[in-house]
Amino acid sequence: MAQNIPIELALQHSLQKLQGAFCRSNKTSVLGTILVDHNDLRSNQERIQTQQNLEAGYPVHRLARILIPGRPLKAIVLQKWITAELLVAKRYGRMRIVSPAEMNRFRKIYCLADEVCSILGISRTTLSRWEEVGLITAVYSRRGHEGAGTSVFLREEIERLDTKGTTTCAETISKVG
Repeated sequence: MAQNIPIELALQHSLQKLQGAFCRSNKTSVLGTILVDHNDLRSNQERIQTQQNLEAGYPVHRLARILIPGRPLKAIVLQKWITAELLVAKRYGRMRIVSPAEMNRFRKIYCLADEVCSILGISRTTLSRWEEVGLITAVYSRRGHEGAGTSVFLREEIERLDTKGTTTCAETISKVG
């Protein structure tokens, strides 16, 4: 009987937490029933899911929508990055989970072509030309990886080019080309 007290207290604490955080509940006894209003559950679903992701990590299909803010990707693109070891994911059965720390690491180290163009103040065509002459190298791109989907660049290299100045880059291209 003394062993049941901690379990009952833990359950009661969990019920109180659930009642206060997400929904209205009807507790008939310590081991009673919880009645959850469907609208309460639906309105809190995104918040609950976000909290779960922060604690356990993001499934690849969900991470694809949020990894690059304002630019949803396809899950297959992230799976290719995982295979190329640009992004680290843990396997749980058939599912791959990416931790929030890994997501932040990826954002700090890498950027996509659109962001490169924005940082350097150039067009996508100019970026392609710079890639062709070897002024800038993508870590992962269509040129180097079949079916890549989108180019990934090292942020450090882009910042180095940005501090060097785009006029110097343009002069280099005119000398090479």
